[in-house]
Amino acid sequence: MESGFSSFADHEILELLLFYAYPQRDTNELAHRFINEYGSLYALMSDTPQNIMHRLNVTENIAVLLSSLLKINERVLTSHFKRGEYMGSFSRAAQYLHAMLATRPYEMSYAICLNSGKELIKAVELGRGNEAVSEVNGMLLARECAVLKPEFVILGHNHPSGESTPSDDDIAMTNAVMSALLPLGVRVLDHIIICSANWSESFSFAKNGML
Repeated sequence: MESGFSSFADHEILELLLFYAYPQRDTNELAHRFINEYGSLYALMSDTPQNIMHRLNVTENIAVLLSSLLKINERVLTSHFKRGEYMGSFSRAAQYLHAMLATRPYEMSYAICLNSGKELIKAVELGRGNEAVSEVNGMLLARECAVLKPEFVILGHNHPSGESTPSDDDIAMTNAVMSALLPLGVRVLDHIIICSANWSESFSFAKNGML
């Protein structure tokens, strides 16, 4: 309560969390076993409840708790961005994408769907990959847009490596999405790459004349 988690090792953070799931029980051994099995807190908490139950031999309640924390954290970080909020500026869109993507150790891609006033309708996850590749499904986005009926879309993904320059795959993906949305009359305003701890350093396709 006095100094937070700055001095905690990963297993100690997990030990504290498990203490609330297993009251009046020493959870140190469990925490070490869980970390040893998965290798990191992130690997553990990004797994599915079903896999956690199988690999760790824990109850469904514990598995759901552990697998929910990252999703809860993402919701907390993005909770001040409300449906209907203006997202037509680079700064606001980059801040929103940064809240969702900055801490991800692998690439993820999103599309921010906006109405005619460039106000937030919904962020749609397009794909996720390993540390270097993000597989994006343009047709998935087209189907979502057919339901949501946005006027504009802002694409976004992260580069865990910190490299700001878009790859050939990033450029090809942008063009593929633009082609998929063209029959629907949906315009891609920007493609933003989250590449550092500061949202303002994100790469913008629009700012660099690449759209």
